[in-house]
Amino acid sequence: MLTKTNKHKECLAINFNSQLDLSALSRFKFNLKSRLQESARILYSENKHPAKVFIIGSGNRVRKNFLPALCCLKHPIVVSGIYSRTFKHAKEVAEQWDMEAYELLDNKALEEADIIIVSITALSVPEVLKNIQKMTDTSNKVLIVDTPVFAGLKTVLNSYLLRQFANVIVTEDYMNFPQFKYVRDVIEKGGLGRVKKIHISHLGYRYHGLALARSFINFPLIHSVKHPHSGFLYQTDNDCEILVQEPYRSLNGYLHIIGEKGDLLFCPKSCSDSLDVITKTKADYLLTEQEGSSSGFKLVSPEGTQYFPLKLFQKIQSLPLYAEDNFNTFKTIGLVEVINSAFSYNINSRYGFINGLYDNYVTNLSYARRTFGLSVLKIPYYAVKVLSLLH
Repeated sequence: MLTKTNKHKECLAINFNSQLDLSALSRFKFNLKSRLQESARILYSENKHPAKVFIIGSGNRVRKNFLPALCCLKHPIVVSGIYSRTFKHAKEVAEQWDMEAYELLDNKALEEADIIIVSITALSVPEVLKNIQKMTDTSNKVLIVDTPVFAGLKTVLNSYLLRQFANVIVTEDYMNFPQFKYVRDVIEKGGLGRVKKIHISHLGYRYHGLALARSFINFPLIHSVKHPHSGFLYQTDNDCEILVQEPYRSLNGYLHIIGEKGDLLFCPKSCSDSLDVITKTKADYLLTEQEGSSSGFKLVSPEGTQYFPLKLFQKIQSLPLYAEDNFNTFKTIGLVEVINSAFSYNINSRYGFINGLYDNYVTNLSYARRTFGLSVLKIPYYAVKVLSLLH
């Protein structure tokens, strides 16, 4: 059985503020506000048992990312079982990682799980969530679900299914790549001042690019979208311009952020025109890869030069059955941070399923290649908020 333990405090069931001394009206207002805000809740317990994780799905995403990521958490967990529509595939994964495979979704391991990971095609997610909720009480379980959460705009009515869980974590691992954490650190420390423009050149794809850009500026809603050249020009509620240029080229592109006090450039070595970009931009803050991508990153700033080693890179690539691909390793590192948000607060804790659905719906509208304004682009956000409460 795949286990992960350490000396940190064990984390299990979620406790709620059910003993609040409030009047009936105040309690109603508190509960309504709490649900609308989609507050992130973390797993914690005084018990000496690891959190139980149950996996639904057995594709490459589970094999190459989820299982390696689960080996690298800061918190104690045990993978108690795996289920797949094709039992043969689930059994293959189970044998490789020394865990139990289940032929039916209705099983004790699912019922006793603290965390349920769902990594299947988006079209299948609503039906699987309905089946889960028929078989077990999900009000005290954390759901970790891949992006896009649902297949498209028509599925917004299914968002009520997500409210049945204690917490929903959306696996936007691209936003959690380590290099982007260092960018957010510079912004949060005030190095750039108020961010006015974010230019993502061939580094972002659809909702991943939009989620990344919004994570730099506290996830504002989109005011409008236009379509210059081969990209998407978003205007945010807090008056920031986001330009996402496609096509996406893995890590072969660059990120340029301009603020009132300075600018920052992230340019990977894999970017074919990196030297030209760095020479022309001459940013106040320059983030680049060190000699090897597995070594970490270097930040040159007015305060000096800092080095950030990638401690997890070699560990992940040395795991058995792991595909030694640099980009896939970055995805797994990002996924580690995503899953860690079940136990402690981080940038992914602030994302949640409402933002996950919103980014998907806005980019779906944007790909229609028409210009949209405020009234249209805010509808998906509030629709998800309200419709998820109706059932």
